Order: sequence, then C-alpha cells, then structure tokens
Amino acid sequence: MVASNDQMALGAIEALKGANIEGTMVLGLDATDDARVEIKEGYMAGSLKQDAVAIGQASADTSYKAASGEQIQDEYVPFVMITKDNVDSE
Repeated sequence: MVASNDQMALGAIEALKGANIEGTMVLGLDATDDARVEIKEGYMAGSLKQDAVAIGQASADTSYKAASGEQIQDEYVPFVMITKDNVDSE
C-alpha cells in the first residue's frame, strides 16, 4: 500500500493492526518521526524523504525561466527512501 504521506500510511497501519492483517507492505512519504518508529518496528516498509529546499529552489528557478521565456527542461530533485537499513542514518 502506497500512501500520499506518512499520516495516511500510519492510519493504514492502525487499520491493518485493528483487523489483524499482517504482511501488507506500507510505504509513506515525508519520513516523519512517527513513520520512522513504525519502520524500526517493522510495520512500515519505508518512507520517501524529499528535500523540500531543493524542490522549492527548482520550482523558483523553473518559474523564473518560464517567465523569462526560456526553454524549460525536466528537473530531477533527488530523494532518499528511508528503510529499516538506513532509518537511523538518514
């Protein structure tokens, strides 16, 4: 199950626990502290950690280029998937 953010993923985990359903892979987005706890405990497979500053900068740069009439190129902003393997180091 892929959620739009960690809060939705955490809600899904609670629902799965309440229904005694095991073995469902749950992924979130934002790498919040609460999600990291669930990752460590094995209830959540991972959460995507985005770089908000880089996303904001790329958005501002692209907006400026568009307003200046420049050709817009695809922009890739790196991210890190937080899993049990790197939850304490990222």
